[in-house]
Amino acid sequence: MLRYLSIRNFVLIDRAEIEFSPGLNVLTGETGAGKSIVLAALGLLLGDRAAADLVTGEGGEAVVEARFEYDSHAPEKDSIDSILDLAGIDREEGTLLLSRSVSADGRSRMFINNRPALVRVLKELGTVLVDLHGQHEHQSLLRRATYRAVVDRYGVDPQLVSRYNDLYVRRQHGRERLVSLEGDERERQRREDILRYQIHELEAAKLQIGEEEELDRELRIMQHAEQLAEQAHRVYRHLYEGDDDRPSVLDELGRLHRVVQEMSLLDEGLKSVYESWIAPISELEELAGEIRNYSHTIEFDPQRLEERNERKRLIQDLKAKYGNSVADLLQYLESAKTELGQIENRDEEVEQLRKELSEVEQQLGRATETLLKERRRVGEQLSAAVAAELSHLGMKGAQFVVSVEPTRDPEGIPAGEFGPVRPGPGGADEIEFLLSTIPNRPFRPLREIASGGEISRIMLAIKYILGKAHLVPTMIFDEIDLGIGGKTADVIAQRLQDLSNEKQVICITHLPQIAARAETNLRVVKTATGNTARTHIETLTGKDREEELVRMLGGEEASRSYAREMLNGFRKDRKRK
Repeated sequence: MLRYLSIRNFVLIDRAEIEFSPGLNVLTGETGAGKSIVLAALGLLLGDRAAADLVTGEGGEAVVEARFEYDSHAPEKDSIDSILDLAGIDREEGTLLLSRSVSADGRSRMFINNRPALVRVLKELGTVLVDLHGQHEHQSLLRRATYRAVVDRYGVDPQLVSRYNDLYVRRQHGRERLVSLEGDERERQRREDILRYQIHELEAAKLQIGEEEELDRELRIMQHAEQLAEQAHRVYRHLYEGDDDRPSVLDELGRLHRVVQEMSLLDEGLKSVYESWIAPISELEELAGEIRNYSHTIEFDPQRLEERNERKRLIQDLKAKYGNSVADLLQYLESAKTELGQIENRDEEVEQLRKELSEVEQQLGRATETLLKERRRVGEQLSAAVAAELSHLGMKGAQFVVSVEPTRDPEGIPAGEFGPVRPGPGGADEIEFLLSTIPNRPFRPLREIASGGEISRIMLAIKYILGKAHLVPTMIFDEIDLGIGGKTADVIAQRLQDLSNEKQVICITHLPQIAARAETNLRVVKTATGNTARTHIETLTGKDREEELVRMLGGEEASRSYAREMLNGFRKDRKRK
C-alpha cells in the first residue's frame, strides 16, 4: 500500500510530504483548492504523460516520489517481483521506491528503487499497486463499450480472451488477403501488364553487377583518348628514344652503367653495384614497351563513344524508375518476377488461403462459443453480487442483470449452440447492464433509467466487488460522492469504510459522512498572494479535524455537535473492530 508521497514544484504545490495510513484516507478542502493535484502527481508517478507545464517556477523540475510497502504474504508481491525482475531492477524487501522528475523543457526521468526505469515499467507497476476511480468514471456505466471489460475483469479466464483475439486477428488478416487476391480483375490485369513490361525492360538491358563502374572507366578513357595517347607517346620517347638535343633515359642509364663498369675494374668493391644495375634497366625497357603498346591501343572511336554514352543513358533511365544502383535494378527485377508469379498462381493461392481461412474460422467458432459461455457464467455471478451490494447501499428491491447475448448473423461463423455469429474485436457478444429499481418492473438498460445517484451507487458496488476480487492493495476514489447527499451519502460512506477494512482506500470527498470515518484526514488548502496561488497539504487531528467537519457541514456553529457526534461514534466503531 502507499505509505508516503512527496511532491515538489508540481503545479500549485511547492512542497508537500504526505503520510498515508492503512484503511480509509480522505483528502478534503474547498472546491478548487487543488485536491486532484495530489492524484495527478500520483498518476505521473505511475506512468501518466508528462508535460512541461507541470513544473512551477522557471528552470526547475517537478519531482514526485512515493514509497509503497508490502509484506512477504501480500497478494501483489509476486506481480511486483516479476515486473522488477523482467526490468532488471533490484528488489528492496517489502518496499518499493518510485521517483519521477519533469524538467521545465518537458524531459522526464524515472527511477524505481533508485535505478533508472522506463515509463512502461511504471505503468505495469501502477496496474498492480493502484486502482483509480476518477471523477467521471461512473459515466462509463452509460457506455456499453465498457461492460465487456467489467465482466472480463470480474472473472473471465484471460487465456480465453487472448485465444479468441489471436484467432480473430488471423481471420481478419486472411480475409484482407483474400479480398486483395480476389480484387478487381481489371486492376489485376493492369498490374500484370505493368510487371511484364518492367520485367521485359530490365531483362532486355542485360545488366551486370559492376557494369556501371566499368562503363564510367571506359567513357573516361574514350573522352580523353587524344590526351592519353599523346602523353603515352611522350613518356615512351623520353624513356626509350630520346631526341636530338637530349638522350633517352635508357641511353643515359646505359652510359652511366658503363662508367660504373669502368670504376669496378679499378675497385672490385663496386662490382655488385654494377651487377645490380642490370635489373632496373631491364625493367625500364619492359615499361617502355608497355607504354608503347598502350599508346597503340588508344584510339578515338566516335561510334563506340556514342554506344557507350547510350548505354550509360539507358542505365540512368532505369535507375530513375527502379532504384539507385544496378544492384537495386536487379533486385527489383527479381521481386517483379516473384509478384508476377504470384499473380499467375493466384488461383492456387486463393484455394489454399480459403482452406486455411476455413480452418481458422472453425477454431474461432469454438473459441467464440467457449468465451460466450464463460462470459455468461461470470455475468450471472456478477449480477448476483451487484444486486446484493445495491441492497446494502440502500437500493432495496433493485435488481441488476448482466445480459450476454451473441451477435447473431445468418452469414456469420458457426459458434456451437449459439448458431452463426458475427465476430468482432474482443468478442462476438453484446453485453448490456440491465436494471429494475422497482420489483416486478421489467428490466431496462442501465443508461436509460438510472439517476445520477443510482449510477454512483452502482459504480461503487462494482468497484467494491472488483476490488475484493482482485489483488490491487490501494483503491483511490476521486469525488465519487459528486451530486450525492442524504441517506445515499451515509451508505456510500459506510461501504467505503467497509472496503477499507480489506484495502487501503484514498478518497477525495466533499461529504462529511465519509471524512468522519477516515483513519487519516488530509486537508488541501490554497492560499493566494497577489497574482500567485499556492497549495499545501496538512494532516488534521483533534480540534482541527472537528473544524473541517463543521466547514463541510455548512460552517454553522450548530453543526459542531453533529460533527463531534460523528467523530466520536466512528472512533468507537473502529475500536470495536
